[in-house]
Amino acid sequence: LTDISCDDANSTGSVGNATASFNLEAGETVTCTFTNTQQASLTVEKVLDGDPTGLTTSFAYTRSFGADFNLDPVNTPGSVQFDNLQPDTALTDTETIPTTAGWALLSATCGVGETVNLGTGTISNIVLDPGEQATCTFTNTVPTLELLKTGTLDDGGDGIANVGDIINYVFTVTNTGKVALSNIVITDADPDVTIVGGPIESLAPGAVDNTTVTGSYTLTQADIDAGTFDNTATATGDCPQAEDCVTDDDDDRQPLVAGPAIMLDKVGTLNDDDGTPGVSAGDTITYAFTVTNTGNVLLTNITITDPVVTVMGGPLASLAPSAVDSTTFTASYVVTQADIDAGSFTNIATVMGDCPGGLEDCATDDDDDTRQLTPPPRPPGEPQAIPVNNPWAILLLTLMVLALGWYFRPSMR
Repeated sequence: LTDISCDDANSTGSVGNATASFNLEAGETVTCTFTNTQQASLTVEKVLDGDPTGLTTSFAYTRSFGADFNLDPVNTPGSVQFDNLQPDTALTDTETIPTTAGWALLSATCGVGETVNLGTGTISNIVLDPGEQATCTFTNTVPTLELLKTGTLDDGGDGIANVGDIINYVFTVTNTGKVALSNIVITDADPDVTIVGGPIESLAPGAVDNTTVTGSYTLTQADIDAGTFDNTATATGDCPQAEDCVTDDDDDRQPLVAGPAIMLDKVGTLNDDDGTPGVSAGDTITYAFTVTNTGNVLLTNITITDPVVTVMGGPLASLAPSAVDSTTFTASYVVTQADIDAGSFTNIATVMGDCPGGLEDCATDDDDDTRQLTPPPRPPGEPQAIPVNNPWAILLLTLMVLALGWYFRPSMR
């Protein structure tokens, strides 16, 4: 019953009571019309576009035409029908997505010229004709995005990693789902990675952004000694009805090329221990060793060996890149008469060091030192010995013998 009307001004009708009241006068005819309109019905259904595995919470609905209700599309029928609805009246139904479900509202439709707001999950202005049976369908999907983090080391063109070199990062974000995402923020697990740009204001389904957000990191000695630099970035975005509804992470590993190198400088000093002019047997040569880390990694367990002399000091526990040590190692040698007769003394020292990761003797270098040994002058009148190990002296002596032989040859008749 939607209306009661009578053609008599003194008559009244009450739709609520379904009653018409009227006063009849003699000979009067009054006509009262009871108008009935067929009521409408509305079905609300829930559809999931995606794998419902793990969905344990139902979706809640608030409606203007009765009490709130829930729909569980997995464990119970995902729809409910409401009958006896007043036609030609604007109705409203709103869906609330479970905050832990990981779903977003993809679409909402009733097919009766309604108004849809996906941001609030509301269908309004649902106006049904008399006797109409309509269905409002709320379709939910799982929002997804993909983050690709790509790092590039700027090594300055020398091919090895050095302290202060920079890794530059490009972040590529793709909306791999079916709903628009907004306020996409990228963070990095390493607080020393600098993130510039963002958030990405919006990203439509299928869209890609690789320019809004960039990052950088400055290498330390510890990174180079480790041989790699690894870190992970995370992208988080908002759905129309929920914040931080979708996330993805990606890591990047940068191999850091090691360039171990070491340099040895060996310098000998001849000491006149007996105080006589020139070199005498028993005089000493003292050696100083300067070791420089000319590579890009920390060196440890540095030793110096010499096949002829005994090296004192060491091993040197560690030497950072560019660091110099000139005090740890020393050596000395006692000059012999054979050395003096040879005219000089030469020997070679070798330095070796270990690299990070247990790589032994990864850096090595050697250096030699030659000391000229000049014997003391002979007293006046003392024959001067001719060194027999000097090839020029031997040649000179040979020529002198031949000349004398020619001069004293028997006269030829």
